[in-house]
Amino acid sequence: MALRTGKVKERKTPSPGEGRGRGLKPGGRGPTPPEEPFAGFKLKGDLYFTVKLQNYTAVEKDEVILACELSKAKDEVKWFKDGNEIFPSKNILLQSDGKKRMLVIKKAAKSNIGAYTCDCGTDKTTADLNIEGNTSFTVTRSTFTLVKVSVCYLCCKASGLERLTLQCLW
Repeated sequence: MALRTGKVKERKTPSPGEGRGRGLKPGGRGPTPPEEPFAGFKLKGDLYFTVKLQNYTAVEKDEVILACELSKAKDEVKWFKDGNEIFPSKNILLQSDGKKRMLVIKKAAKSNIGAYTCDCGTDKTTADLNIEGNTSFTVTRSTFTLVKVSVCYLCCKASGLERLTLQCLW
C-alpha cells in the first residue's frame, strides 16, 4: 500500500444559514414569534389551564374550594382576589395535587365575595365567588282551635333571606 504525501484540503461543514441561501444566518435577526398565540392556540411548551375555574355560590360558614387544572404538574401558580395577590392564612389554604390547583376557604364569609384569578404566568383563569347568608327559622309551636268560617293567620320569623323565596305548607 502506497502512502500519499502532500497537502490535505481542509473541508468545512456548513452551519445552518451558510451556503446556497438556505436558512437564517447565525446571530441574524429572523422573524420573532408573536407574544400572544394566534387564534388562542398555545405553543407546545407553554403552560395553560386545561380545566378553568367556575363561578360559585356558597353559604356563609361553609367550606369553599375553587379548583382548576394545569397542562403540566410541576409549575407553581399565583392566586388573586379582585387583583390583589392571596397568601395562605388560617382561613385560606393554597393547595396543589398533580396538575390540580386549589384555593380552599375553610369558613366562608361575606368578605370573601369577589373575583378570584389563578395565574400560571402564560395563562390565567377567573371566576366569581358569591356568599349568601345563613338562613334560619324561628317557629314557636302553638295550639289553637279553629271555628267554622274563621280567619286564621299563622306567622313565622325568618332571617338571612336576601335572595331566597320561601314556600310554606301548613
